[in-house]
Amino acid sequence: MLKYIFIFFFVSVSLIFSQKGFQRGDDRRPDLNLHKAVFIEPHLIPFDSSFKCYFTYKIPFNNILFLKDGDNFTGGISLKLEVHKDDIYLKSETVSKKITVNNYDMTNSDNDFLEGLLTIDLKEGNYTIKPSLNIENLNKDIFIPPFPLEVKTTEHKNIFDPVVIYNEKNSYNDQTFFRLVNSEGFVPYSIQDYSLVISIADTSVEEISVSIIQNEKEILNKIFTSVGSIGYGISDLDNALCLTNNPDAVKVNLFVVNGFSTKLNEGAAKLKIKIGEEEKEFEIFSAWINKPRTLINPEFAIKILEHITPGEEVANLTDGDEEDYSKNLTSYWEKFDSNKETAFNEVMNEFYQRADYAVREFSTPNNRDGTSTDRGEIYVKYGKPDEVERSYSEKDNTVEIWIYNNINKRFMFSDKDGLGNFTLLK
Repeated sequence: MLKYIFIFFFVSVSLIFSQKGFQRGDDRRPDLNLHKAVFIEPHLIPFDSSFKCYFTYKIPFNNILFLKDGDNFTGGISLKLEVHKDDIYLKSETVSKKITVNNYDMTNSDNDFLEGLLTIDLKEGNYTIKPSLNIENLNKDIFIPPFPLEVKTTEHKNIFDPVVIYNEKNSYNDQTFFRLVNSEGFVPYSIQDYSLVISIADTSVEEISVSIIQNEKEILNKIFTSVGSIGYGISDLDNALCLTNNPDAVKVNLFVVNGFSTKLNEGAAKLKIKIGEEEKEFEIFSAWINKPRTLINPEFAIKILEHITPGEEVANLTDGDEEDYSKNLTSYWEKFDSNKETAFNEVMNEFYQRADYAVREFSTPNNRDGTSTDRGEIYVKYGKPDEVERSYSEKDNTVEIWIYNNINKRFMFSDKDGLGNFTLLK
């Protein structure tokens, strides 16, 4: 009999489904807050007189309810996509998938995902896609806001929308494949490098010129040659979405654009692809996929700095307009960034990951800001202790001792009422 495992299940009521991370000439901007129940990324491939629309998806493990199954943990989902045109229902497709892991910690991970895809054939036109996600073992439908989908023939040498991929190829059955990042077209803002695959249906094209500009700064300007051709297909290869050869599909030449992603800041950038005298422009977006939640509100993120920075310096960061707070915060952390070759600031990320942990683990009914508790302040400043010793008394008094070996420090906390209100003793 399955044993139920109670895990933290988080689905924010403020989830907003963002548009695909590539835009072409419209004024819409995607929501860059990517703490989502599900990522859905459409890929449109011409197929005879219509289009084969691949909808790839991925769901963080911490949004799946896992049950203990022997030595493993198993969870699953059902994803339904309804297609509407002019407010009229046309068709729908549903896919169900399970995932099994052998590590309990993975069931709470927001860095591991269940991935898959479903396909829908559509003709040219403007559609509305209405997703619905059901979490197995929970029997709960998660509402995902509808999103628009424009299906039309590509122009300019048949250049398809770029696809964000991992730099390292995925191995499967003694072959290697380009693996999709599968984050709604966003280029992850990260210390890790990512690439783009540019697919061109004109197989006579062997060379393209690519430039990327962000905030009037040239990030990339380089010529790339074709790495080969395939019949454009996407397959689920053991929970990894990969570009694969479909002999019945349109044949495309592939170009891998690399060496740019770690130089991108969060936000929009212009991608220009030039073939001879023809040029096509895309707007791409770099987004912090697992951005610490304490960074989402810049004013709160600045307030947390009081744990490590004199008050006057922190106060200066909130001078001026609120829309400048985020920029001021980024500028503050630049002096701690040891790797100027990348836009991603690892020190800043580490600090606010600690802050997230403090809010999650040390908040109390009387103090919802876990970073301002005694344990939270120490955790934000020094990180995870090397050792934690805990003792109990008959008077509901709990004592915790945190030991940091590298800096030769010990901190003693006491909870005298048994309600989690730990105070620093020494």
